[in-house]
Amino acid sequence: IERYFTISLRKWSDTVRARSAVLGLCPLEVDAAMPSLVQAIANGAGRCDAAALNVSNALHDSDRDTSIIDNRMPPVCTAYFHHAYVDLQATAPRYVGTPERQGFWIEAAQLEAAQRDYDARLAAEAAVAEGAQQ
Repeated sequence: IERYFTISLRKWSDTVRARSAVLGLCPLEVDAAMPSLVQAIANGAGRCDAAALNVSNALHDSDRDTSIIDNRMPPVCTAYFHHAYVDLQATAPRYVGTPERQGFWIEAAQLEAAQRDYDARLAAEAAVAEGAQQ
């Protein structure tokens, strides 16, 4: 595992190719789904945690001149977390809120606290807006 994660080349595509080659050395029974698992691991590892998703899914909202974080998981991450040979769905990052209201990705273990904080922030914003209208 250490060897796998220390592979880091200039281009991400070269890193993925080299990491896939290392995974290909693993002794395993080959069936039709195994190559797709190797690719899901090579492409998704290190790119699909909450911190990485908050960076890679950031989009510029020109109407508001701000950035929003897209709530759609990239296909490479979907393949990584939902492959038939792994059980990672329970630990997959979750999206809190909506893109329009400054939503963000959070690790699954932190979901409840993050949702409470997000809801409290929205309630405070609503109270300020209501006070400004009066």
